[in-house]
Amino acid sequence: MKLDKYIFSLNNTEKIIIRSQLEDVIHCCYEASIFLCQDTEEILLSIDSVRMNMGWFSEALNKALSNNLQLHASITQDIGFLFNRDRNEEKPDLAYEKIERVNFWVGDKYKLWSYRVATWLYNDQAGNIILEITPIYPKTFRDPAKDLDIDDYEAWMKTYEPMLIRTISVDTARTWLAQANDILKQIEENIKMLQEKNQF
Repeated sequence: MKLDKYIFSLNNTEKIIIRSQLEDVIHCCYEASIFLCQDTEEILLSIDSVRMNMGWFSEALNKALSNNLQLHASITQDIGFLFNRDRNEEKPDLAYEKIERVNFWVGDKYKLWSYRVATWLYNDQAGNIILEITPIYPKTFRDPAKDLDIDDYEAWMKTYEPMLIRTISVDTARTWLAQANDILKQIEENIKMLQEKNQF
């Protein structure tokens, strides 16, 4: 399976690409990069397990196609703006839900991937499927022992803007879902093949 050929097209000039150095035998723990490509510009969206990333993508697309990814009522500002508040402010006054005794911000359920940017999939109030890519404050993942530079953070937040917001058609979402599921199926077949050869 040639992952660098796996392209999730948004339109004629924008696409999401899974890129890998290897061309065959993508197994359960295999990691690859996901990029948003806009003409000649590329934005790195994730470096993680292909199986995990496609699993999250498939699940989110299924929910969005059924209009089951409506934003939580508390998300009244841009989701990426609130994400940065959650990750960087001590008491951001956001809505949380408890999962296995741990509080999670309600917006996290719409996040597909995050690296230096965050990628989101959700339904708007009209039921449209929205793909959004937002910047992450560069010092979000700083050394926990170091205090947040409040002035720098607040200055950055004043200039915050989402990087990309696109409405995804139902046909495109269905095509993406089929592609993601095809990748997951191929991974399962590769795992079985490697197990049979005692190579895994």
